[in-house]
Amino acid sequence: MVLIIFICPFQLPFFSSVALTDTIQAVIMMFSFIAIPAVLSRSYYSWSELDSNTYPRPDFYDTPSTDFQLGMWQTSMILISYFTLPQYVQRIYATESIQNLKISFSILTLSVWFTMLPAVYIGTIGVQILDNEDTSSPFTSIVATLLDLGGFARALGYIALTASLAAIMSTTDSLVISISQLLTVEVLYPIWPNASPRKISWAGRLASLVASGIALCIGLVWKNGITGLVSIQFPLSTQAMPAFLLGLYTKNRDIHPWCIASGAIFSTIYVIAIMFGYIGREDNPVPIDAGLTGLAINVVLIALLEVSRRMFNISISLEEQKKKADNEEEEEQETSSTPPLLFPHRPKWDTPALNRFGKTPLTPRLLWKSMENVNEPFANRWWIFLALVSLSICVPILPSDLPTIENQEGIPWWAKKMIYMNILPFVILVVAVKNMPTSFPIDEDFKEDVDPDLVELTLHEKGMRQSYDGTNVLVEQRRSSITELLSSLESDKAVESKDSLERAKSRRKLSALLHPLDGSESDKGITDSDNKDDEVGIHEPVVDEGNMVE
Repeated sequence: MVLIIFICPFQLPFFSSVALTDTIQAVIMMFSFIAIPAVLSRSYYSWSELDSNTYPRPDFYDTPSTDFQLGMWQTSMILISYFTLPQYVQRIYATESIQNLKISFSILTLSVWFTMLPAVYIGTIGVQILDNEDTSSPFTSIVATLLDLGGFARALGYIALTASLAAIMSTTDSLVISISQLLTVEVLYPIWPNASPRKISWAGRLASLVASGIALCIGLVWKNGITGLVSIQFPLSTQAMPAFLLGLYTKNRDIHPWCIASGAIFSTIYVIAIMFGYIGREDNPVPIDAGLTGLAINVVLIALLEVSRRMFNISISLEEQKKKADNEEEEEQETSSTPPLLFPHRPKWDTPALNRFGKTPLTPRLLWKSMENVNEPFANRWWIFLALVSLSICVPILPSDLPTIENQEGIPWWAKKMIYMNILPFVILVVAVKNMPTSFPIDEDFKEDVDPDLVELTLHEKGMRQSYDGTNVLVEQRRSSITELLSSLESDKAVESKDSLERAKSRRKLSALLHPLDGSESDKGITDSDNKDDEVGIHEPVVDEGNMVE
């Protein structure tokens, strides 16, 4: 049964199989996380039966120390970097439409209460059941107690273990794919541009094999269990945040990629050194988070390098600037068919392939232009500030010298406070998801002002490149046609001599190109529309001062 559920879907296209298996795993794991607390309550204990006098970890009921509170706050902040994880990015990019993405985010937002809260329940009850048992994998030990009960509990335990293993495998294969893609696309392809797709494919397989081998070696010598791996995963992923955030929020300035890469590399080395050289060796280390301190170093280093780079450029003499401009003009004439490269004059190994991106590079300015008239909460800095504050107040910010409340029943009062306070960021997130757009509509009243580079791809146009760096011919043709029509309409409007009938026909052609029913039928639809106009005729629009009113 397990083989049928988890192997048969791989007969589908890659991302379809990934989406299907992820959905199956999510449903099974959610069922497990809801059912396990019910079984534990029936067979062992419930929250109401916990007592501070008999709990195996009485310090759980003490007021959290300042160091503990600081550690929890740092953990809540560093988990923001979850959006940088490769398996998360891959699934977002593979989503068929923005509507589906909004549905997925809605489910993800609600699922927190069906996964995290039961996980807290399982953990607290598990401490009582295991009674200070020494184990490197508490969840596995708790599930093992279910197997001893037999019947439904045993079946539930097997389902939980199988679903957990499948989820780990799914995450692992996404990471292996990411490593393979980065090595082949960002390293191998630039220095071997004439390699055939078959050779690149085999190079990717080799990279996957090497990555799996390294992961196997780490697994054999790693002694801290999966919890130890998670403790270093998020500090490392946090170092990718500046690249994302600078790309999103630097509207008028482009940061040189070498500055961003230098900051990320240096901070990554710092995180590894702190985790293994200090935190992992000390019994009572200073409560600093390697990820947050590494992020601070990362940002400061990027700022210093970028400021230094700009100061160096300013100091170039006028003669050198003229010589540089002449060289750039010559290069532009030689490579007029190649898309422009931000920060040119790089070595070949750092010159990315750009044909697949079209004629215009994606810059922060173009990104923000695409978001005009779109209600995106996190484009508002005050909304981001509110989200960070709401996450911070979920941490039990308390005086560490508060006396312990005697004879507590259930979970500690500060833990209840955390659960209740989590409702606030949950509500904020629900509002954010609710306000997400389901599409990027084009205002018909201003369709002549549309930017052809921001026209969305149809389902038929997606994935139509014939090679890795090949141009998407279909969307290039459609955007080129839109550009020509816009230019024609603009010139006609300027001279005000074009026949209104011809102008109306051009506007309908533009509408057909902007809103094709299907990419494969867009040209056909335009042609049919033109023929229909020629044969039947159209109602002549009323023209008022050069503007058409339907």
